[in-house]
Amino acid sequence: MNKGLLALNVVLLAAVAVLFYLHFNSAKGGNIPKKTTANRDSLMAEKPFRVAYFEMDSIQENTQLVKDAMAEMSKKENAINAELNRLGKNYQDRVLFYQNKYQGKPDITQQEAEAAQKEIQGLEQNMTNRKNSLGQEYDEFVIQKKMALKKAIEEFVKEYNEQHNFTYILSDDPGLFYFRDTNYNVTADIIKGLNDKYKSSKK
Repeated sequence: MNKGLLALNVVLLAAVAVLFYLHFNSAKGGNIPKKTTANRDSLMAEKPFRVAYFEMDSIQENTQLVKDAMAEMSKKENAINAELNRLGKNYQDRVLFYQNKYQGKPDITQQEAEAAQKEIQGLEQNMTNRKNSLGQEYDEFVIQKKMALKKAIEEFVKEYNEQHNFTYILSDDPGLFYFRDTNYNVTADIIKGLNDKYKSSKK
């Protein structure tokens, strides 16, 4: 009986010795530092998470940069409409001319009728082609202006954030946010900054 207990104690001591060895050996291995690669997010990790927003509709209504761009787009649209109206009037005038010229004249020759029809069809086709061309030109102009505005706002917001250290600055378009804390509304700062920067660029 005593020999059996002695044998059991020896086995338990051996097991404990093995466990101690494994534990301290793994602990030593766990102290080996792992290689980490620093990135921009890890460098910013210790800074507080802060979000601000600005109201895009207020930017559009109160910045001279956007107002001037909108005025240019409107001017371009008016010029296109004026040209299309001129082409349309010219087309209508020629149709009316031939109607008056050949009205009540059954003796019009086939050659005259074909010539009149050819001219009218040519004017109509020219008007359609020009309308498509001007429409494409206007769309490209608007896209270019909007991209320029977006870039200008992005550049200023980046400069603005160098002093304020927000994690995000979001554009609050209508219907985008369901809740917003007005303490983080930086619209007034963005409007003032954009206007000042735009005014200085015009000097």
